Amino acid sequence: MNFTKSSHQYLLSGKTLCGEYGQLAMESLIRTLGIVVLTAQAFGLAAAQAPGPTQPNTAANCNKWYLVKAGDGCATAEAAGGITADQFFEWNPDVSRDCVTNFTGGYAYCIGVGAAASTTTSKTSSTTSKTSSTSKVSTTAPTITLPYSTRFPVTTWDITIPTIGIDFPPKETQAGQPTYCIDWHFVTGADSCQTIVNRYATSLRMDDLLDWNPGLLDDCSGLQVGFWVCIRIQPEASITLTFNPTGPPVLPTESPYTPTTFPPVDTSFTPTPTQGPLPKGCLSYYLAKAGDRCDQVLAAIPEITSEQFFAWNPYLNGDCGALWADNYYCVAVQGVVIQPETVTGKPSPTPAPPSATNCAAWYQTSGGDDCDLIVAMFGRFKKADFISWNPAVKSDCSGIKDDVYYCVGVPGTPTTRTDPVPTSSVTTIPRQTGIAKDCVSYWQVST
Repeated sequence: MNFTKSSHQYLLSGKTLCGEYGQLAMESLIRTLGIVVLTAQAFGLAAAQAPGPTQPNTAANCNKWYLVKAGDGCATAEAAGGITADQFFEWNPDVSRDCVTNFTGGYAYCIGVGAAASTTTSKTSSTTSKTSSTSKVSTTAPTITLPYSTRFPVTTWDITIPTIGIDFPPKETQAGQPTYCIDWHFVTGADSCQTIVNRYATSLRMDDLLDWNPGLLDDCSGLQVGFWVCIRIQPEASITLTFNPTGPPVLPTESPYTPTTFPPVDTSFTPTPTQGPLPKGCLSYYLAKAGDRCDQVLAAIPEITSEQFFAWNPYLNGDCGALWADNYYCVAVQGVVIQPETVTGKPSPTPAPPSATNCAAWYQTSGGDDCDLIVAMFGRFKKADFISWNPAVKSDCSGIKDDVYYCVGVPGTPTTRTDPVPTSSVTTIPRQTGIAKDCVSYWQVST
């Protein structure tokens, strides 16, 4: 339907209503259809006009705008309008919360709004009599602010994403960065100095970020979208050297070395006093303290047995109730090899498959131990016995391992050496220098 008015003529769907009756008919039709006549004032711009293109869903009653420039972010627009982020995104709903989508340079964004548009419904009154008719139409034009995009429609729209350079080191960096910066962060619209520090919290502090990027200023107001900020620098090390160019170099005074002096070995040492006569050829002694018993001696020297201790100190007669304080007792004699330390309770780790279930003594191997060496050290069982008690070592003893406990005795196995100490000819083995000339027995150290 369209209508025009000229000299009391109304054109309705191609038909003309003339004169006063035509005017009354048209006014009646307007009242019947509820048409509100809008004047040119209704389309006036009640709010401030945007300085550039806007997004489609920008607030209709916006009266304050911010035109985005290169390097701006949402926070820049919010600061310019003195508004909160929630207000900005409410009035600019097309912009994503991370400020990456639909926040474009050259576009205007709302940073202030006025009163919402209002519409007053028109009222009509009519008085009709038999001889005359009076009709009156009253309208109040609403205040409507049309969006910028309606007034100036966009025919083409290219959505662009900020270009991130691939050069390394990056070229688009904020001014003032140190030349020894080795890592950077690309700033997006959602970034602030605090979010950057939070992201790299394990290696970056706020003081570091501001020191390495002086262009940010102390309040971080200089942060620019699309630029790189320094977040890590090359470790710095410095050393201060004193150099005297006018004279010879000064060297520190040398401190003379004084070796530690040890008392000479008394080869004629005779232990005294003793509780009784000591065996000939005793090589090592134990000085008893007040309250000592045989238990304390064996705990201090676990390599010997109680049988050996009583044999080398026969005057005890097997009674070790109390030793005499400050007296010497024999704990090793020439020709007797001290037994390696063993434990009686089942230790850990033990080999797999397991050793003899009735094992009474365990020995922990160390570097270089093999079956032959273990048999020679103990001298109280044969190699076949050792292999039968410990099947994990295999028949050729290739399965023996370091730091593992192996069985070295079952009930009935002697507790002292029964085999003679192995000897070697001095002409067939290497010897360390300084060995006594009259030495008649040697022990070969394994690797």
